[in-house]
Amino acid sequence: MAGEVRETPPRGKNAMPNWAERFPYQDGLLVWYCDTSQADNNASVHPGSGFALPVDAHPKALTRNGKNLWRNRIQTYDSTFGLQATDALPLHYNGKLYPIPSLSAVSVFDSMLSYYDAKNPTGSVITPVTGAKIEVLGTGTASDGACTWACG
Repeated sequence: MAGEVRETPPRGKNAMPNWAERFPYQDGLLVWYCDTSQADNNASVHPGSGFALPVDAHPKALTRNGKNLWRNRIQTYDSTFGLQATDALPLHYNGKLYPIPSLSAVSVFDSMLSYYDAKNPTGSVITPVTGAKIEVLGTGTASDGACTWACG
């Protein structure tokens, strides 16, 4: 089951050296921004910019204790645009639970909005303001991966 924790982990620094936490990436439409002026995706060299970067529908950086960033593999779990709220995640760090609450669905990509968070410069993208919009209108079943969208 998504986000299920099967046992109570030990606590303390490095308390879970062999713990493998599993979490689901969310169903929906993943929007990519491709910038041919960039030669690579090395956002540590050019924050917020890359040759082909996913646009996060929930760009606000996810943190532990409101200050420590989760790594980018976790930041991207909620990147898709869709009609359903995200799953809540019961994640652990050094044996301590840091739950990530469910986030509201974001069904529209709108280039007039910012998808960059300076708190997470290597895990978010600066998109150009073009007036482009993409809206998710419906989805299929999880098994068929279908997503219906409209561009405006």
